[in-house]
Amino acid sequence: LSFVYEVEQPDELEVSIEEKSIISCQGSNDGVLQAKPIGGVLPYKYEWYKEGSTVLLGDESELASLENGVYYVKIIDANNNKVSSSRYTLTEPELLELFLESDYVLCGTGNDWTIESIVKGGTAPYTYLWSTGTNTVSLQGVKAGSYMLTVVDANGCKVTSEKILTPPSPIIINDVDITNPTCYQGNDGKIKILVEGGTPTYEYIWSNGLKGSSIGGISAGEYEVLIRDSKGCTYSKSFEIKNPEELKLDLGEDVTLCKDQSYILDATLEKGVKYEWTSSNGFSSTNSEVEITDEGIYKVIVTTGLGCIVTDEIEIKQSDAEVSANYLVSSQVYTNESFVLVNVSDPKPEEVTWIFPEKAKVIIENNNYAEILIEEEGEYEVTLISKVGDCEEYITKRVLVLEKTIEEEEEENLSNNQVLSSILLYPNPSSGEFNLDIELKNINTINVKIYRLNSTMVLQKEYSGKDIYELDYNLSLVSGVYFALIETKEERIIKKIVIR
Repeated sequence: LSFVYEVEQPDELEVSIEEKSIISCQGSNDGVLQAKPIGGVLPYKYEWYKEGSTVLLGDESELASLENGVYYVKIIDANNNKVSSSRYTLTEPELLELFLESDYVLCGTGNDWTIESIVKGGTAPYTYLWSTGTNTVSLQGVKAGSYMLTVVDANGCKVTSEKILTPPSPIIINDVDITNPTCYQGNDGKIKILVEGGTPTYEYIWSNGLKGSSIGGISAGEYEVLIRDSKGCTYSKSFEIKNPEELKLDLGEDVTLCKDQSYILDATLEKGVKYEWTSSNGFSSTNSEVEITDEGIYKVIVTTGLGCIVTDEIEIKQSDAEVSANYLVSSQVYTNESFVLVNVSDPKPEEVTWIFPEKAKVIIENNNYAEILIEEEGEYEVTLISKVGDCEEYITKRVLVLEKTIEEEEEENLSNNQVLSSILLYPNPSSGEFNLDIELKNINTINVKIYRLNSTMVLQKEYSGKDIYELDYNLSLVSGVYFALIETKEERIIKKIVIR
Protein backbone atom coordinates (compact mmCIF):
# COMPACT_ATOMS: atom_id res chain seq x y z
CA LEU A 1 0.00 0.00 0.00
CA SER A 2 1.43 3.38 -0.97
CA PHE A 3 0.36 7.08 -0.89
CA VAL A 4 1.40 10.06 -2.96
CA TYR A 5 1.48 13.48 -1.32
CA GLU A 6 1.94 16.86 -3.09
CA VAL A 7 3.77 19.37 -0.88
CA GLU A 8 3.40 23.07 -1.83
CA GLN A 9 6.08 25.57 -0.92
CA PRO A 10 4.82 29.00 0.34
CA ASP A 11 5.74 32.14 -1.54
CA GLU A 12 8.87 33.96 -0.44
CA LEU A 13 8.28 36.09 2.63
CA GLU A 14 8.70 39.82 1.93
CA VAL A 15 7.72 43.03 3.69
CA SER A 16 7.67 46.72 2.68
CA ILE A 17 6.64 49.93 4.46
CA GLU A 18 4.05 52.44 3.34
CA GLU A 19 3.47 55.89 4.80
CA LYS A 20 -0.12 55.89 6.02
CA SER A 21 -0.06 59.38 7.53
CA ILE A 22 2.54 62.11 7.11
CA ILE A 23 4.02 64.22 9.90
CA SER A 24 1.85 67.33 9.79
CA CYS A 25 4.21 69.92 11.29
CA GLN A 26 7.85 70.15 12.12
CA GLY A 27 8.44 68.79 15.59
CA SER A 28 5.15 66.81 15.63
CA ASN A 29 4.93 63.03 16.24
CA ASP A 30 1.77 62.17 14.34
CA GLY A 31 3.32 60.15 11.52
CA VAL A 32 1.92 56.64 10.83
CA LEU A 33 3.68 53.76 9.00
CA GLN A 34 2.01 50.59 7.71
CA ALA A 35 3.81 47.25 7.15
CA LYS A 36 2.88 45.50 3.90
CA PRO A 37 3.89 41.78 4.06
CA ILE A 38 3.48 39.25 1.25
CA GLY A 39 4.28 35.54 1.04
CA GLY A 40 5.16 33.26 3.93
CA VAL A 41 2.52 31.65 6.08
CA LEU A 42 0.01 33.55 8.14
CA PRO A 43 -0.23 34.77 10.82
CA TYR A 44 2.60 37.28 11.01
CA LYS A 45 4.36 38.82 13.96
CA TYR A 46 5.76 42.37 13.73
CA GLU A 47 8.74 44.08 15.33
CA TRP A 48 9.26 47.82 14.65
CA TYR A 49 12.58 49.58 15.21
CA LYS A 50 14.16 52.94 14.65
CA GLU A 51 17.52 53.13 12.89
CA GLY A 52 20.33 53.11 15.45
CA SER A 53 18.18 51.75 18.32
CA THR A 54 17.33 48.24 19.57
CA VAL A 55 14.26 49.42 21.46
CA LEU A 56 11.12 47.70 20.20
CA LEU A 57 8.65 50.37 19.11
CA GLY A 58 5.63 48.22 18.30
CA ASP A 59 4.38 44.77 17.39
CA GLU A 60 1.42 45.59 15.21
CA SER A 61 1.25 45.99 11.46
CA GLU A 62 0.76 49.76 11.98
CA LEU A 63 3.11 52.01 13.91
CA ALA A 64 1.71 55.43 14.92
CA SER A 65 2.76 58.59 16.80
CA LEU A 66 6.03 58.80 14.95
CA GLU A 67 8.48 61.67 14.66
CA ASN A 68 10.82 62.10 11.76
CA GLY A 69 13.49 59.43 11.41
CA VAL A 70 14.51 56.18 9.69
CA TYR A 71 12.41 53.10 10.54
CA TYR A 72 12.26 49.43 9.61
CA VAL A 73 10.07 46.42 10.48
CA LYS A 74 10.82 42.73 10.99
CA ILE A 75 8.12 40.09 10.43
CA ILE A 76 7.96 36.41 11.44
CA ASP A 77 5.46 34.05 9.77
CA ALA A 78 3.84 30.93 11.17
CA ASN A 79 6.79 28.82 10.00
CA ASN A 80 9.14 31.06 11.97
CA ASN A 81 10.61 32.55 8.80
CA LYS A 82 12.03 36.03 9.41
CA VAL A 83 12.61 38.96 7.07
CA SER A 84 13.35 42.72 7.49
CA SER A 85 12.08 45.59 5.40
CA SER A 86 14.19 48.22 3.76
CA ARG A 87 14.83 51.37 5.77
CA TYR A 88 12.07 53.91 5.42
CA THR A 89 12.75 57.60 6.02
CA LEU A 90 9.83 59.45 7.54
CA THR A 91 10.32 63.17 6.94
CA GLU A 92 8.74 66.23 8.50
CA PRO A 93 7.94 69.46 6.65
CA GLU A 94 10.17 72.49 6.99
CA LEU A 95 9.49 74.73 9.95
CA LEU A 96 6.53 76.99 9.31
CA GLU A 97 7.86 80.52 9.71
CA LEU A 98 6.16 83.90 9.41
CA PHE A 99 7.88 87.23 8.85
CA LEU A 100 6.13 90.60 8.77
CA GLU A 101 7.59 93.60 7.00
CA SER A 102 6.05 97.07 7.20
CA ASP A 103 6.39 100.34 5.36
CA TYR A 104 4.53 103.62 5.04
CA VAL A 105 4.22 106.64 2.78
CA LEU A 106 4.17 110.33 3.67
CA CYS A 107 4.45 110.83 7.45
CA GLY A 108 3.25 107.49 8.85
CA THR A 109 0.61 109.25 10.96
CA GLY A 110 -2.45 108.36 8.92
CA ASN A 111 -3.86 105.27 7.21
CA ASP A 112 -0.72 105.05 5.12
CA TRP A 113 0.88 101.84 6.45
CA THR A 114 1.25 98.49 4.68
CA ILE A 115 2.25 95.18 6.27
CA GLU A 116 3.54 92.42 3.98
CA SER A 117 3.67 88.82 5.19
CA ILE A 118 6.38 86.36 4.13
CA VAL A 119 5.72 82.67 4.85
CA LYS A 120 8.42 80.02 4.70
CA GLY A 121 8.25 76.25 5.28
CA GLY A 122 5.18 74.30 6.21
CA THR A 123 2.93 72.95 3.50
CA ALA A 124 1.19 75.20 0.98
CA PRO A 125 -1.42 76.51 0.45
CA TYR A 126 -1.75 78.84 3.44
CA THR A 127 -4.66 80.67 4.97
CA TYR A 128 -4.32 84.06 6.65
CA LEU A 129 -6.23 85.71 9.46
CA TRP A 130 -5.32 89.20 10.69
CA SER A 131 -6.42 90.65 14.00
CA THR A 132 -8.50 93.08 11.98
CA GLY A 133 -10.51 90.19 10.49
CA THR A 134 -8.85 90.51 7.09
CA ASN A 135 -7.72 87.27 5.43
CA THR A 136 -5.36 88.65 2.77
CA VAL A 137 -1.64 88.11 2.38
CA SER A 138 -0.92 91.77 3.12
CA LEU A 139 -2.60 94.45 5.19
CA GLN A 140 -2.89 97.83 3.52
CA GLY A 141 -4.13 101.29 4.40
CA VAL A 142 -3.88 100.93 8.18
CA LYS A 143 -2.69 103.36 10.82
CA ALA A 144 0.06 102.91 13.39
CA GLY A 145 -0.62 100.33 16.09
CA SER A 146 -0.31 96.61 16.91
CA TYR A 147 -1.39 93.92 14.41
CA MET A 148 -1.43 90.10 14.71
CA LEU A 149 -1.40 87.59 11.87
CA THR A 150 -2.07 83.85 12.14
CA VAL A 151 -1.10 81.61 9.21
CA VAL A 152 -2.38 78.03 8.89
CA ASP A 153 -0.85 75.67 6.32
CA ALA A 154 -2.47 72.80 4.45
CA ASN A 155 -1.68 70.39 7.33
CA GLY A 156 -3.22 72.63 9.95
CA CYS A 157 0.09 73.88 11.31
CA LYS A 158 -0.16 77.37 12.76
CA VAL A 159 2.19 80.25 13.30
CA THR A 160 1.37 83.70 14.72
CA SER A 161 3.36 86.91 14.61
CA GLU A 162 2.82 90.45 15.84
CA LYS A 163 3.87 93.69 14.13
CA ILE A 164 3.89 96.98 16.01
CA LEU A 165 3.75 100.01 13.70
CA THR A 166 5.42 103.08 15.19
CA PRO A 167 5.50 106.31 13.16
CA PRO A 168 8.77 108.24 13.01
CA SER A 169 9.17 111.39 15.02
CA PRO A 170 7.76 114.45 13.19
CA ILE A 171 10.01 116.64 11.07
CA ILE A 172 11.28 119.55 13.13
CA ILE A 173 13.84 122.30 12.69
CA ASN A 174 16.06 121.67 15.69
CA ASP A 175 18.34 124.66 15.22
CA VAL A 176 18.43 127.77 13.04
CA ASP A 177 21.23 130.28 12.50
CA ILE A 178 20.18 133.58 10.92
CA THR A 179 22.69 136.20 9.81
CA ASN A 180 21.19 139.53 8.83
CA PRO A 181 22.79 141.65 6.07
CA THR A 182 25.79 143.72 7.09
CA CYS A 183 24.40 146.82 5.40
CA TYR A 184 20.96 148.19 4.78
CA GLN A 185 19.58 146.60 1.60
CA GLY A 186 22.69 144.42 1.45
CA ASN A 187 22.58 140.88 0.15
CA ASP A 188 24.96 138.99 2.41
CA GLY A 189 22.27 137.57 4.70
CA LYS A 190 22.35 133.87 5.56
CA ILE A 191 19.98 131.22 6.92
CA LYS A 192 21.19 127.82 8.11
CA ILE A 193 18.86 125.18 9.57
CA LEU A 194 19.33 121.78 11.23
CA VAL A 195 16.49 119.29 10.62
CA GLU A 196 15.58 116.20 12.62
CA GLY A 197 12.77 113.65 12.53
CA GLY A 198 10.96 112.15 9.59
CA THR A 199 12.88 109.78 7.36
CA PRO A 200 16.19 111.17 6.01
CA THR A 201 17.39 112.23 3.53
CA TYR A 202 15.78 115.66 3.23
CA GLU A 203 15.05 117.95 0.29
CA TYR A 204 14.96 121.69 0.95
CA ILE A 205 13.05 124.08 -1.34
CA TRP A 206 13.15 127.77 -0.46
CA SER A 207 10.62 130.37 -1.56
CA ASN A 208 13.30 132.22 -3.56
CA GLY A 209 14.17 129.10 -5.56
CA LEU A 210 17.34 128.18 -3.67
CA LYS A 211 17.89 124.68 -2.31
CA GLY A 212 19.83 123.18 0.57
CA SER A 213 19.86 123.38 4.37
CA SER A 214 21.64 126.73 4.18
CA ILE A 215 21.22 129.67 1.83
CA GLY A 216 23.30 132.81 1.52
CA GLY A 217 23.59 135.95 -0.51
CA ILE A 218 20.09 137.04 0.43
CA SER A 219 18.64 140.44 1.28
CA ALA A 220 16.02 141.45 3.83
CA GLY A 221 12.65 139.73 3.55
CA GLU A 222 10.68 136.65 4.50
CA TYR A 223 11.93 133.26 3.32
CA GLU A 224 9.89 130.08 3.59
CA VAL A 225 11.45 126.64 3.36
CA LEU A 226 9.59 123.45 2.43
CA ILE A 227 11.29 120.33 3.81
CA ARG A 228 10.43 116.98 2.21
CA ASP A 229 11.83 113.70 3.58
CA SER A 230 12.49 110.51 1.62
CA LYS A 231 8.91 109.32 2.21
CA GLY A 232 7.31 112.50 0.92
CA CYS A 233 6.37 113.89 4.35
CA THR A 234 6.59 117.70 4.30
CA TYR A 235 7.07 120.51 6.79
CA SER A 236 7.36 124.23 6.15
CA LYS A 237 8.51 127.22 8.16
CA SER A 238 9.18 130.88 7.45
CA PHE A 239 12.15 132.99 8.56
CA GLU A 240 12.68 136.72 8.42
CA ILE A 241 15.88 138.43 7.34
CA LYS A 242 15.96 141.95 8.76
CA ASN A 243 17.73 145.02 7.49
CA PRO A 244 20.03 146.83 9.91
CA GLU A 245 19.12 150.41 10.68
CA GLU A 246 19.29 152.53 7.54
CA LEU A 247 21.95 155.21 7.34
CA LYS A 248 20.19 158.36 6.11
CA LEU A 249 21.99 161.28 4.52
CA ASP A 250 20.29 164.39 3.15
CA LEU A 251 22.23 167.39 1.84
CA GLY A 252 19.02 169.29 1.11
CA GLU A 253 17.61 170.87 -2.04
CA ASP A 254 19.80 172.26 -4.82
CA VAL A 255 21.23 175.72 -4.13
CA THR A 256 22.22 178.65 -6.34
CA LEU A 257 24.93 180.79 -4.92
CA CYS A 258 24.81 184.55 -5.35
CA LYS A 259 27.81 186.89 -5.42
CA ASP A 260 30.18 186.47 -2.44
CA GLN A 261 27.97 183.79 -0.88
CA SER A 262 29.08 180.46 0.55
CA TYR A 263 27.11 177.41 1.67
CA ILE A 264 27.78 174.86 4.42
CA LEU A 265 27.19 171.23 3.46
CA ASP A 266 26.92 168.98 6.52
CA ALA A 267 27.02 165.21 6.08
CA THR A 268 27.79 164.37 9.72
CA LEU A 269 26.43 160.96 10.76
CA GLU A 270 27.66 158.61 13.48
CA LYS A 271 31.16 158.31 14.85
CA GLY A 272 33.74 156.12 13.09
CA VAL A 273 32.59 156.76 9.52
CA LYS A 274 34.66 158.12 6.66
CA TYR A 275 33.68 160.85 4.21
CA GLU A 276 34.66 161.38 0.59
CA TRP A 277 33.50 164.57 -1.09
CA THR A 278 33.83 165.00 -4.84
CA SER A 279 32.57 167.52 -7.32
CA SER A 280 32.40 168.01 -11.03
CA ASN A 281 34.71 171.00 -10.49
CA GLY A 282 37.46 168.88 -8.94
CA PHE A 283 36.67 169.71 -5.35
CA SER A 284 37.46 166.97 -2.80
CA SER A 285 37.46 166.69 0.97
CA THR A 286 37.38 164.09 3.72
CA ASN A 287 35.70 166.29 6.35
CA SER A 288 32.15 165.71 7.51
CA GLU A 289 31.32 169.39 6.95
CA VAL A 290 32.53 171.57 4.05
CA GLU A 291 32.07 175.21 2.99
CA ILE A 292 31.28 175.66 -0.71
CA THR A 293 31.92 178.80 -2.78
CA ASP A 294 32.15 177.41 -6.34
CA GLU A 295 29.41 176.13 -8.56
CA GLY A 296 29.18 172.44 -9.40
CA ILE A 297 27.66 169.14 -8.36
CA TYR A 298 28.92 168.02 -5.01
CA LYS A 299 28.71 164.45 -3.89
CA VAL A 300 29.59 162.86 -0.59
CA ILE A 301 30.15 159.15 -0.02
CA VAL A 302 30.00 158.00 3.59
CA THR A 303 31.51 154.59 4.36
CA THR A 304 31.08 152.85 7.73
CA GLY A 305 33.63 150.58 9.35
CA LEU A 306 31.69 147.59 8.01
CA GLY A 307 31.89 148.88 4.45
CA CYS A 308 28.30 150.08 4.28
CA ILE A 309 27.86 153.04 1.96
CA VAL A 310 25.43 155.95 1.90
CA THR A 311 25.67 158.79 -0.61
CA ASP A 312 24.00 162.05 -1.47
CA GLU A 313 24.68 164.89 -3.85
CA ILE A 314 23.62 168.47 -4.39
CA GLU A 315 23.91 170.89 -7.29
CA ILE A 316 25.20 174.30 -6.30
CA LYS A 317 24.97 175.76 -9.81
CA GLN A 318 24.19 174.40 -13.30
CA SER A 319 26.53 174.95 -16.19
CA ASP A 320 26.52 173.87 -19.83
CA ALA A 321 28.97 171.09 -20.57
CA GLU A 322 29.58 168.12 -22.88
CA VAL A 323 27.65 165.02 -21.97
CA SER A 324 28.50 161.37 -22.42
CA ALA A 325 27.23 158.05 -21.16
CA ASN A 326 29.31 154.96 -20.52
CA TYR A 327 29.54 152.31 -17.84
CA LEU A 328 31.52 149.16 -17.13
CA VAL A 329 29.98 145.78 -16.35
CA SER A 330 31.29 142.20 -16.19
CA SER A 331 30.88 140.29 -19.44
CA GLN A 332 28.98 137.54 -17.62
CA VAL A 333 27.43 137.18 -14.16
CA TYR A 334 25.50 134.52 -12.23
CA THR A 335 21.94 134.21 -10.98
CA ASN A 336 21.30 135.14 -7.36
CA GLU A 337 24.68 136.89 -7.11
CA SER A 338 24.90 140.65 -7.06
CA PHE A 339 27.08 142.40 -9.65
CA VAL A 340 28.31 145.95 -10.09
CA LEU A 341 27.82 148.44 -12.94
CA VAL A 342 30.29 151.37 -12.78
CA ASN A 343 29.53 154.68 -14.44
CA VAL A 344 32.67 155.87 -16.29
CA SER A 345 31.00 158.63 -18.26
CA ASP A 346 33.48 161.41 -19.09
CA PRO A 347 32.88 164.19 -18.37
CA LYS A 348 30.97 163.52 -15.17
CA PRO A 349 27.24 163.99 -15.77
CA GLU A 350 25.13 166.08 -13.49
CA GLU A 351 22.37 163.48 -13.31
CA VAL A 352 22.34 159.77 -13.99
CA THR A 353 19.35 157.51 -14.49
CA TRP A 354 19.66 153.73 -14.49
CA ILE A 355 17.04 151.64 -16.26
CA PHE A 356 17.06 148.01 -15.11
CA PRO A 357 15.09 144.98 -16.35
CA GLU A 358 11.88 144.23 -14.46
CA LYS A 359 13.31 141.05 -12.94
CA ALA A 360 16.32 142.82 -11.42
CA LYS A 361 16.60 143.37 -7.67
CA VAL A 362 18.35 146.68 -7.08
CA ILE A 363 20.71 146.60 -4.11
CA ILE A 364 22.55 149.92 -4.60
CA GLU A 365 21.90 152.58 -7.23
CA ASN A 366 23.58 155.99 -7.51
CA ASN A 367 25.30 158.18 -10.08
CA ASN A 368 28.61 156.40 -9.75
CA TYR A 369 27.65 152.76 -9.71
CA ALA A 370 24.82 150.32 -9.29
CA GLU A 371 24.66 146.90 -7.68
CA ILE A 372 21.84 144.59 -8.75
CA LEU A 373 20.82 140.92 -8.57
CA ILE A 374 18.90 138.83 -11.11
CA GLU A 375 17.44 135.46 -10.13
CA GLU A 376 16.73 134.00 -13.57
CA GLU A 377 19.29 133.27 -16.28
CA GLY A 378 19.05 135.02 -19.61
CA GLU A 379 20.32 138.06 -21.51
CA TYR A 380 19.17 141.39 -20.06
CA GLU A 381 19.51 145.04 -21.10
CA VAL A 382 20.63 147.83 -18.75
CA THR A 383 20.52 151.47 -19.85
CA LEU A 384 22.41 154.43 -18.38
CA ILE A 385 21.12 157.95 -19.04
CA SER A 386 23.45 160.92 -18.37
CA LYS A 387 22.20 164.50 -18.06
CA VAL A 388 23.99 167.87 -17.91
CA GLY A 389 21.56 170.72 -17.97
CA ASP A 390 19.16 169.92 -20.75
CA CYS A 391 21.66 167.64 -22.49
CA GLU A 392 21.10 163.92 -22.39
CA GLU A 393 22.96 160.83 -23.67
CA TYR A 394 22.30 157.17 -23.12
CA ILE A 395 23.96 153.79 -23.65
CA THR A 396 22.42 150.32 -23.51
CA LYS A 397 24.42 147.16 -22.91
CA ARG A 398 23.47 143.50 -22.65
CA VAL A 399 24.35 141.49 -19.56
CA LEU A 400 24.52 137.69 -19.80
CA VAL A 401 23.22 136.05 -16.62
CA LEU A 402 24.04 132.32 -16.24
CA GLU A 403 23.03 129.61 -13.78
CA LYS A 404 25.97 128.32 -11.75
CA THR A 405 26.92 124.67 -12.23
CA ILE A 406 28.02 122.46 -9.32
CA GLU A 407 31.65 122.87 -10.37
CA GLU A 408 31.29 126.66 -10.23
CA GLU A 409 29.99 126.82 -6.66
CA GLU A 410 33.44 127.64 -5.30
CA GLU A 411 33.89 131.37 -4.95
CA GLU A 412 35.34 133.21 -7.94
CA ASN A 413 35.13 130.21 -10.28
CA LEU A 414 34.59 131.56 -13.81
CA SER A 415 34.62 128.33 -15.80
CA ASN A 416 32.03 129.58 -18.32
CA ASN A 417 34.35 132.38 -19.44
CA GLN A 418 36.44 131.95 -22.57
CA VAL A 419 39.68 133.34 -21.11
CA LEU A 420 39.27 134.22 -17.43
CA SER A 421 39.22 131.15 -15.19
CA SER A 422 39.30 132.59 -11.65
CA ILE A 423 39.89 135.91 -9.88
CA LEU A 424 40.65 136.36 -6.19
CA LEU A 425 41.12 139.81 -4.59
CA TYR A 426 42.21 139.80 -0.95
CA PRO A 427 42.15 141.12 1.69
CA ASN A 428 39.06 143.21 1.09
CA PRO A 429 38.56 145.64 2.85
CA SER A 430 42.23 146.65 3.08
CA SER A 431 44.41 149.65 3.83
CA GLY A 432 45.51 149.82 0.19
CA GLU A 433 47.81 146.80 0.34
CA PHE A 434 46.10 143.87 -1.34
CA ASN A 435 46.67 140.91 -3.68
CA LEU A 436 45.04 140.15 -6.99
CA ASP A 437 45.36 136.52 -8.18
CA ILE A 438 44.22 135.93 -11.75
CA GLU A 439 44.12 132.57 -13.50
CA LEU A 440 43.58 132.38 -17.27
CA LYS A 441 42.67 129.41 -19.39
CA ASN A 442 45.67 130.11 -21.60
CA ILE A 443 48.52 132.59 -21.87
CA ASN A 444 47.07 136.00 -22.51
CA THR A 445 47.47 139.73 -21.92
CA ILE A 446 45.41 141.41 -19.21
CA ASN A 447 44.75 145.02 -18.24
CA VAL A 448 44.09 146.08 -14.67
CA LYS A 449 42.46 149.45 -14.00
CA ILE A 450 41.38 150.88 -10.65
CA TYR A 451 38.77 153.63 -10.42
CA ARG A 452 37.47 155.85 -7.69
CA LEU A 453 33.73 156.11 -7.22
CA ASN A 454 33.83 159.37 -9.20
CA SER A 455 35.18 157.39 -12.20
CA THR A 456 38.70 158.77 -11.80
CA MET A 457 41.28 156.18 -12.79
CA VAL A 458 44.00 155.80 -10.14
CA LEU A 459 45.92 152.89 -11.71
CA GLN A 460 46.32 151.30 -15.12
CA LYS A 461 48.73 148.46 -15.85
CA GLU A 462 49.11 145.85 -18.57
CA TYR A 463 50.51 142.37 -17.94
CA SER A 464 51.39 139.74 -20.54
CA GLY A 465 53.12 136.44 -21.17
CA LYS A 466 51.46 134.32 -18.48
CA ASP A 467 48.33 132.34 -17.72
CA ILE A 468 48.60 132.89 -13.95
CA TYR A 469 49.22 136.32 -12.46
CA GLU A 470 49.84 136.87 -8.75
CA LEU A 471 49.84 140.64 -8.39
CA ASP A 472 50.68 142.58 -5.23
CA TYR A 473 49.56 146.20 -4.79
CA ASN A 474 50.43 148.77 -2.16
CA LEU A 475 48.50 151.93 -3.09
CA SER A 476 48.23 155.17 -1.17
CA LEU A 477 44.51 155.75 -1.45
CA VAL A 478 42.07 157.68 0.71
CA SER A 479 39.46 155.61 2.48
CA GLY A 480 36.45 154.76 0.42
CA VAL A 481 35.12 152.41 -2.24
CA TYR A 482 37.03 151.73 -5.47
CA PHE A 483 36.52 149.42 -8.40
CA ALA A 484 39.05 147.13 -10.07
CA LEU A 485 38.50 146.36 -13.75
CA ILE A 486 40.22 143.20 -15.00
CA GLU A 487 39.87 142.77 -18.74
CA THR A 488 41.15 140.88 -21.73
CA LYS A 489 40.23 141.49 -25.34
CA GLU A 490 37.32 139.09 -24.93
CA GLU A 491 36.08 139.56 -21.34
CA ARG A 492 35.96 141.87 -18.35
CA ILE A 493 35.29 141.44 -14.62
CA ILE A 494 34.65 144.23 -12.07
CA LYS A 495 35.50 143.90 -8.38
CA LYS A 496 34.52 146.32 -5.59
CA ILE A 497 37.39 147.33 -3.28
CA VAL A 498 36.89 148.94 0.13
CA ILE A 499 39.88 150.98 1.37
CA ARG A 500 39.83 151.67 5.07
